[in-house]
Amino acid sequence: MNHKQKQIVFQVLGKSVKPIPVMILGILLARKRYPAAKFLFILMICMGVAMFMFKDKKPGDMSEEHGFGFGEVLLVGGCCVRLIKLQYSLT
Repeated sequence: MNHKQKQIVFQVLGKSVKPIPVMILGILLARKRYPAAKFLFILMICMGVAMFMFKDKKPGDMSEEHGFGFGEVLLVGGCCVRLIKLQYSLT
């Protein structure tokens, strides 16, 4: 991975973990309260993005290139749970 690719990876990872300090500052400064499920969802999304960005690719293994890894499962699962929660909170 060259320097530009590493820079993009860390930018994406940095944006995915942005809700963590926002929630911490909201708790400390604004005295907000968040449900435990929100912490879990944010951690699932952050872990999913990190595992997706840093998954190992073997150069000779083309069959595994289009595989669905654990990071993708966490990312999709976190998004699905969030969408379901948003749908039920609006009604």
